[in-house]
Amino acid sequence: MKDILIADKYARAFYHLFPEACTLDATDRLMRVHQFFLSHKQALFFVSLPQIDGAHKQKIIHMLVHKVGLVDAYCTLYMLLLNQKRASLIADVTMQLRTIILQKHKVLECTIASSILLDEGACQQLRSFFEQETGHIVKAQYVVDTSLIAGIALRSETYAWEYSVRKQLDMVRNSLIR
Repeated sequence: MKDILIADKYARAFYHLFPEACTLDATDRLMRVHQFFLSHKQALFFVSLPQIDGAHKQKIIHMLVHKVGLVDAYCTLYMLLLNQKRASLIADVTMQLRTIILQKHKVLECTIASSILLDEGACQQLRSFFEQETGHIVKAQYVVDTSLIAGIALRSETYAWEYSVRKQLDMVRNSLIR
């Protein structure tokens, strides 16, 4: 928990110092950096070794940042974390920063589940409906959930909405139990 709070402080400071680097386009790239460091923990260990000089560390960070398409400001952030012996926070800072950018741009990442496979038109209608309901831009992943029984559900970190026969049956059952 303490690490997340520290990561959040670094992310917020970066957002305020480099707002031009905190674009919506950067969020997918930040996810790739996050996933890279989660799956290659040895890379963090390697770049944090004191035997590796700063120039080599900077070259490695610069290569990674540019490989995923981020701007140089992110090199500054990651080098700061390395120099302050906080390499273990890089993945968390990256995710916190991504979350802040999405919040500031009013983007809601969610999963929209339906009982059947939806065509593009239906997906667009659902996205428009949820954008109107939430006041956010909806960035959705669509999945089929046959347990919904003729329904639709939206789930995110902050929202849970469902309209389905299953939900109506659950409500009837719960009212009968009371």
